[in-house]
Amino acid sequence: MNPQPADSEIPNLKSEIRSLKSDSRDSELQQIREALAGLRFGSVTIVVQDGVVVQIDRTEKKRLQRRNAANESREALNGFHTAVLTGCPEA
Repeated sequence: MNPQPADSEIPNLKSEIRSLKSDSRDSELQQIREALAGLRFGSVTIVVQDGVVVQIDRTEKKRLQRRNAANESREALNGFHTAVLTGCPEA
């Protein structure tokens, strides 16, 4: 059997519980800030169960295609369309 706390101890226990909850919430918010830090393209997903953050997922997207290669492909495609429309190849 657990002994019951004295009435004078109850306010102290409530204060300690509030402090623990506050510390936990501060820690959760800090981890969310860290997940967002430096993220340019992507998402941060926060999973909550019973009012408690249980998981933080960070998905980052990075573009790997070089701009020069994209421009060259676009120019080649435009040249093809010009040749097809006019019926003659570009010089």
